[in-house]
Amino acid sequence: MQERLASSWMGLRCLPEPRITLWRRAIALFHEFKSAHWTGPFFKAGYRPPLPSLPTYVVCRPFLDGSGRTCEPDIVSACPRSWSVLELTSDPSTKEADLTRYAKMPSTNLTNYGLVGPSSEPIVFSARYSPVDDGPFPSIILGDSLATRNLELVPDSELHDALQGSENVALTRVPEVPFSFVPESQPAELRVGLVDFVMAAFQPGSSGIRVTDMVEQGLERLSGCVSPTAKERLGRAIESELRSLLAGEWGLQSDLSLKDGVLRAKEGFTRHPKSLDRLQRLLRAWASKTAGPRTTPLDRWDTTST
Repeated sequence: MQERLASSWMGLRCLPEPRITLWRRAIALFHEFKSAHWTGPFFKAGYRPPLPSLPTYVVCRPFLDGSGRTCEPDIVSACPRSWSVLELTSDPSTKEADLTRYAKMPSTNLTNYGLVGPSSEPIVFSARYSPVDDGPFPSIILGDSLATRNLELVPDSELHDALQGSENVALTRVPEVPFSFVPESQPAELRVGLVDFVMAAFQPGSSGIRVTDMVEQGLERLSGCVSPTAKERLGRAIESELRSLLAGEWGLQSDLSLKDGVLRAKEGFTRHPKSLDRLQRLLRAWASKTAGPRTTPLDRWDTTST
């Protein structure tokens, strides 16, 4: 599989521990990284589809819980011996209630998404940066190094051993699966991922970028695992953030337009290197929300200033 390190824009780090990094580390648990000589524990335990056309996991898909109500666990994956649910969170409060609900999900849900697993209850995990008491459920701690809690509650011996064997792995050295958005991305996280797309709209020859393309390209490897409904929600959230960029506070309404779901640079914008540099600085500030308003159009900035 294609491997890469996080985008340079992640240096913005709108959050002390950005959730996108938590998601990348969690997804990496289901993949093999030959160049880094590391195999994710779920991949090692056989969590792989029987056919290449079937998914390894699904993300934020609707499932029925034991009461017939709809829920959307973050990651669901399966193998012939067992199937697992991962709930990712950076919230310091317990997720025991959600995990208890997921534990009652019937396995009949799996076939809806091409997952092949046994007719048993799922193994439900919380996945966090640091330990929190999530009740009687195993936890995977995805800080700088991998750790686990309550591993004795994992009934699948192969998965138990694979997770145990991955403890203390330095996750900062494991290549990250490339994606910029997840279905539940918050506004600050979306802005970081949108910077490259906005810059691309100003490139010579660009006819603009569709929001639907931003969704697909931003999800990247996750795209086929995410429901159309979740993609539509994500697209609406992206449009909302782009409109905030065009608002008076940031002053980009003179340089960009968002019409019919397409982001375009307006005619008359001068692609001077210093104008593009200023644009890049503004976008960094917008993504981290540290800049004040600007009223001068980008191409009319004093290009002699530093």
